[in-house]
Amino acid sequence: MFNTDFNFYGTILIFSFIINAIVTAILSNRNKLKFEEIIHLLLYEFIGIILGGKYYTLFTQYSLYKNTNFLYISMSSLGAFIGAFVMVFIFSKQFKISCKKVFNIISPCIPLMYSLGKIGCFLAGCCIGFKYSGFGAVTYNYSQFVTNEFSYFPVQIIESIVFFGIFIFMMKLSKESKGQIFSKCLIASGSCKFLLEFLRIRENVSFLSINQIFCLLLIVIGFISLKIKNDN
Repeated sequence: MFNTDFNFYGTILIFSFIINAIVTAILSNRNKLKFEEIIHLLLYEFIGIILGGKYYTLFTQYSLYKNTNFLYISMSSLGAFIGAFVMVFIFSKQFKISCKKVFNIISPCIPLMYSLGKIGCFLAGCCIGFKYSGFGAVTYNYSQFVTNEFSYFPVQIIESIVFFGIFIFMMKLSKESKGQIFSKCLIASGSCKFLLEFLRIRENVSFLSINQIFCLLLIVIGFISLKIKNDN
């Protein structure tokens, strides 16, 4: 890839926040949330994304980041995904709005933001795929995360496409007013992320990575939530 000092990741991250805010506002308005409720929902969601992304990284890579200023800890996409749903749950309780309603609002938005974020990862050279020299292999000449000694499989682009597909599917469910959007989002996102992790570079991983273990947890929660709703 070309040489540059441009901050791709930061730029794409800001862009993804803006797009996420627009889609969240549209879905919130469709679900008849008040203006101040929409603003607070976005605020809680963004706080969850930032705190979840950073604390997940700190938790899973404590030895690497234990002495790092919190502002400079890298953000995990999976942690941001989890953090957003946790904070939106808190929002629903504080503002006494149906948890099902707010979860159905953000369920399409989080995969969209994840999809856009992975483009940033691809351009920055983080969250790389396995070492690979075939069609589509990427060599980074400017990344602070990897050297140009090896070429890598562009797993971030595959992730971006897959999660954009999940976003489209969630939007379709939302438009058709079909229930259990949140449960299906967890199952679809967790399953796809679990499988895509096998395409990532897997140093010091004998079987399942920490990310995959958390993905399995999301899938289980999704199926439990689905069953509870079906029983009701």
